[in-house]
Amino acid sequence: MLEVKIEKDSVKVNASGDIREITSQLMAVITGIHTQLKHANPVLAAAFRAVVTKTVVAPDSPLWNDSEHHTGVAIIKDKKQGDSHEK
Repeated sequence: MLEVKIEKDSVKVNASGDIREITSQLMAVITGIHTQLKHANPVLAAAFRAVVTKTVVAPDSPLWNDSEHHTGVAIIKDKKQGDSHEK
């Protein structure tokens, strides 16, 4: 399960479940945004897709770098998988 709260100066994320479940839910969010944009404005949807694609695949993307704005990120493992970790 993904739970996200974005405020002016911080991003807080709780992610629980296995990596496939977390990844699947994240992709569902991106798909949902893209689908809504595509229905409203196909040009904007194409721009969204291009930015997301470029951001994900670029090795020097800010997506893959630590940021002081990404505080309170917690990966919560199922009891079967072990203890929780918090960054």
